[in-house]
Amino acid sequence: MRFVLGLLPAVLLMTAEPSLAQRKNEQALFDAPQETLIVKLPASAQTQNLPASVTCVYYPGFLVKQVDIGEKGAESLAIVPVAAQKPPCELSLPGEVHMQDWRGYFLGVKGSFVFFDADDGFNGGVPFAVFPAQGATGGNKLIEDSRKSFEAVELEGTDLVLRYDRVLSLDCSLQMEKTCWIKAQAVTGLPEDRKPDCGDAYAKNAPDSPDVPSVLSYPAELRLTASEWKISVRRGDVACYPAN
Repeated sequence: MRFVLGLLPAVLLMTAEPSLAQRKNEQALFDAPQETLIVKLPASAQTQNLPASVTCVYYPGFLVKQVDIGEKGAESLAIVPVAAQKPPCELSLPGEVHMQDWRGYFLGVKGSFVFFDADDGFNGGVPFAVFPAQGATGGNKLIEDSRKSFEAVELEGTDLVLRYDRVLSLDCSLQMEKTCWIKAQAVTGLPEDRKPDCGDAYAKNAPDSPDVPSVLSYPAELRLTASEWKISVRRGDVACYPAN
């Protein structure tokens, strides 16, 4: 079952790649791999004759494989089941399942959940996706959303629980349209008393364009069970700014 959280059309404009400090902090939230191997590949037609490498990150029961050819975003991302004997780190491995509708980079693993970052950010956030480590037929996503940074990535029994500052791109302007906040509340569950003031951000970044769609950033918790997901609002600041 797939749960995609981008419920309103996104405006893919502002770049927001995670910093080295953010990546380091987030890595501590994920499971430590058993082993990581990086193998340089010879130039070939398959690698478009560019400097290429394959990275294999091994976990109990599976590995995550990322092929890079020196361009933005990995050339391919795959999850490979591991039986009794650990497979070598090679360009092609038996049984590998490719992430068909995601382009980016491997981020980490929590239990039986595999996380990938997008190859770029937008509107102040970094998109991410979660795939199942086992039984990933066709590489189907479980979750897709956007965050400023993860605060917690945890397992509670078989449930996956994420806490992060969610970044949601709206299809309307909170500065211009009275009904836009109603739409945003329907998606986020934010109460009336947490409506942000967008005035300063629009005055600074879009002084002549109050109709530019708005972006919300707010603290969220997402819980994924075997059959459904639920996202709720946490305490903390809610920010609003124009898509850039």
